[in-house]
Amino acid sequence: MRFKRELLTDSWTTQVDKLETALTKADFGAGKDCLIIAREVVEDGQLHVVIVKNKESALRVSDWSPPVTQEDGSFHYTCTFRLASTDHIVESITAMARQV
Repeated sequence: MRFKRELLTDSWTTQVDKLETALTKADFGAGKDCLIIAREVVEDGQLHVVIVKNKESALRVSDWSPPVTQEDGSFHYTCTFRLASTDHIVESITAMARQV
């Protein structure tokens, strides 16, 4: 698992620090080769998490968008979080990343 930040402000920094720490210890199983991007979008106040995979997942976790196929052939899955706990976000990310 690789982790990338694209934060525009400090409003999510503390939670993303905790998120990154927790995710480095998480078991991703078959999804261990994914890239996780934590980003902000101007003025929407939510944390946007993108999981980048090389293969399309047959199963999906609720609240995650269907994949968007990129020019390089990778698949991007997105979910937004506003008031979720770090534990909930970690569970959601690992559940989606494990899907193959």
